[in-house]
Amino acid sequence: MASLVLTGPWGMLSQNSRRCAKAKGDSTTTHCFTLPDTRKLCYQEYGAPNGKPVIYCHSILGCRLENFYDQVDVAAQLGLRLIIIDRPGFGGSDYAKGYSFIRWCEDLQALLDHLQLRQVEIVGYATGGVYAACAAATMPERISHLSLVSSGDMLRYDSDYQATAKFYRMHMKLARDYPKLHRLFAGILDKGLQKDPNKLFKVLARDLPPSDLKVLQDPCFRSKFSRYLKEAKIQGSNAFSNEVCQVMSPWPFKPEQIDVPTTLYHGAQDRLIPLALTKRFAEQVADSQLHVYENQGHYLIYQQWPEILQDIAKRKR
Repeated sequence: MASLVLTGPWGMLSQNSRRCAKAKGDSTTTHCFTLPDTRKLCYQEYGAPNGKPVIYCHSILGCRLENFYDQVDVAAQLGLRLIIIDRPGFGGSDYAKGYSFIRWCEDLQALLDHLQLRQVEIVGYATGGVYAACAAATMPERISHLSLVSSGDMLRYDSDYQATAKFYRMHMKLARDYPKLHRLFAGILDKGLQKDPNKLFKVLARDLPPSDLKVLQDPCFRSKFSRYLKEAKIQGSNAFSNEVCQVMSPWPFKPEQIDVPTTLYHGAQDRLIPLALTKRFAEQVADSQLHVYENQGHYLIYQQWPEILQDIAKRKR
């Protein structure tokens, strides 16, 4: 287990003492909002400024730059106002000790009030899906539709863990059983992997299906992923480690509490968040629809993002 953790990608995300002096990105679309407790919340806007508002919750290795077709503004073409928020400790948003899913919902409510948005659709990718789902469950009056991509129910049973890739399984168990050790490893490993960031892709390629390996080998994917990751970890890995430990702890909501229409997109070959978890999540939500991509894995969003945005644009505002 220690060997897998020590050679995993998580050390890329060490937080240590690095701080973000200024949020990067397009200054015309990057904004910072001061929350009631004086923390800074950073977000990026894409698409049509007066379009249908959509909140996107980034992955645990991503940030507000995680707009997969940013060479073409698909959101603008579809009349969508896409708002991607850096969670605390990621990118430009101030780190918050003890941050939780509930505090995320409070921050989101404050931002929606600031932007004068009564109701929005919300999308979550991978770990970001848990934040999106929590918002749908606890503030349904502000969420018109929930979309989850490569996300699902929490790991509960031995069969759930056995269905995941080995390095991911051990990584999650470490966070579940030894959270302090998980943070320590993240800090130590960062120093080594900073010297050779390409090691990340080598480790990610372990025990993944051919569909995901093909994505990982794409130079365009590597360029985008590296850019998202670099900005995401600019403050280090404490926020990352906190999120992993939080995901592995009991959630403050249950899927059956979600009372808004929900659409799930998932690759049948996903070894990071197995399809069984998504099916179980969908079964617990009263109004849900699951789209399964038989020949795709965890990184399907890099290929299906335009289709997902098209589905959102078709729904009435």
